[in-house]
Amino acid sequence: MAVWKDARVSWKGNVISSSVRALSMELGSDAPEATAMGDNWREFEAGGLKTASVEMEINWAAGSTTSVDSLFGSTGALGQSGALTVRPTTGAIAAGNPEYSGSFIVTSYTPFQGNVGDIHMANVSLSLAGALSRAVST
Repeated sequence: MAVWKDARVSWKGNVISSSVRALSMELGSDAPEATAMGDNWREFEAGGLKTASVEMEINWAAGSTTSVDSLFGSTGALGQSGALTVRPTTGAIAAGNPEYSGSFIVTSYTPFQGNVGDIHMANVSLSLAGALSRAVST
């Protein structure tokens, strides 16, 4: 078992790992229903359409053109796509450190949240806009 503390996250070519506090990637697949008249049980088919989504909690920062707020919070960013790459550690891509990559759409950005005295955090939600790749070697 390992402690997760050095994931590598890149958005539109900008490595933002040092700003990411929490990260989750969910992969899914539809299971089209194939139930017909006379069936006593619902039936589902394998091989449905696949989905992927990413949720990130990020230390909010503004100012430079590569700041978290500039990358996700500009009015032009919401609803737009960009290249996202994620891997468990900053180490080399390998079977034990696969890199997931694809084009994702910014579906939500929450620039303000928290209580008095909290570190200023932002939430970003991304949805896959095409195929997802999983690399285990460079």
